Amino acid sequence: TWFMPYTVWWTVGGYVEAPPLSSSETVLDVIQHRAKIMSSRETAQSCLIHPRYDDLSSLRLAEDLRFFHAHLQSQGTLRLVRTKIPLVTYRHTGDQSSQSFRTNRKLLLQLRVLAMEQSVLRVDPLWQQHGRKFIIWGAGRDGKDFFKALPLDLQSCVYCFVDVDAKKLNAGYFVYHEEQQDKVDGRNHKKKGRILFKIPILHFSFLIPEQSVQEHIQSEWLTDGGSKDAAVGCIDKSKDNHFGSQPENSLSPTPPAKKKQKTNSMKVCGGTILK
Repeated sequence: TWFMPYTVWWTVGGYVEAPPLSSSETVLDVIQHRAKIMSSRETAQSCLIHPRYDDLSSLRLAEDLRFFHAHLQSQGTLRLVRTKIPLVTYRHTGDQSSQSFRTNRKLLLQLRVLAMEQSVLRVDPLWQQHGRKFIIWGAGRDGKDFFKALPLDLQSCVYCFVDVDAKKLNAGYFVYHEEQQDKVDGRNHKKKGRILFKIPILHFSFLIPEQSVQEHIQSEWLTDGGSKDAAVGCIDKSKDNHFGSQPENSLSPTPPAKKKQKTNSMKVCGGTILK
């Protein structure tokens, strides 16, 4: 839940307003029109609209995410405020009338990666050091999707993935292929082309600057005694692992979590003030 003075709304320019679906305008027209309005106000011109993945339909979605990152790109700040009683109760309808239901996960991913690119990867001086190389934490679905959503020049800056899951570490590499379209029976089918990148997947201990700590964690990882110890970054995500990642000598293993019943409401205690 957000609270803000009107000056914040004015500075950011409010939500992105999409033209009617029947309009002849394009996403580029929307970007240019918004830039024209913001320049007349002499305020920030940040606008989180993806030039490739947004269309007139998707511009109606992820309004909060677009506004949030536009606020941060306008040098805005945040302040977290907690309360003892719920301030707002959200109710999810679970049908097409809900924007959350209609918002695709991949759209949110593309917008977040674009915000990361605009706010950090291309502008922050710290990221220009060390040959612009950086590391992605997590070689699972989200980490790989983040890599795939990066532009080609930033993909080449990824030094490695780090993880704690033995299955991913044993794989050794994430191999990223060029996608090709192949027509079969009049339909387009994706197939793997040439290899574009082969990114190593390493244990997180290689990031630890202290040599003694790094060696200790790595020795624990390589021994049987530490193979199930989450404290040294060793976890087991298999279905047979009913008690999570507790050490073998643990006297009180954590029981499996009970499934929570689905609910269509959520209470929020507190909020974030945009300043």
